[in-house]
Amino acid sequence: MLRLLFTIILPFCILIVPIVLLYAYHKTTKAKNKKDFIVVTICCILIGLMTPILSMMISIYGFKMLDGTPDPYCLTGVGSFLIFGYLITFFGIPITCIILFPGKTTQG
Repeated sequence: MLRLLFTIILPFCILIVPIVLLYAYHKTTKAKNKKDFIVVTICCILIGLMTPILSMMISIYGFKMLDGTPDPYCLTGVGSFLIFGYLITFFGIPITCIILFPGKTTQG
């Protein structure tokens, strides 16, 4: 169970942190100010540039820690966290931003 946590679950949770932060900001502030929303989106993209590397390192650590050998066997699959992480960053965050972007408010 610990191997599954460190090699798959925790790295995936780290990959979706920028989208969760953007969604949480939108829900807590109701995102009425467009400039603030754009600044938060840019910060989420910058965080998204770092999270794939962090999730890959945690997955490698999980393999090393639980394998018991100093040089673990093939870690090619760990590179998929980079691919999926950058796909989430460059496609998921802008799509989420378009969906959540504050529209015009009407006074009535």
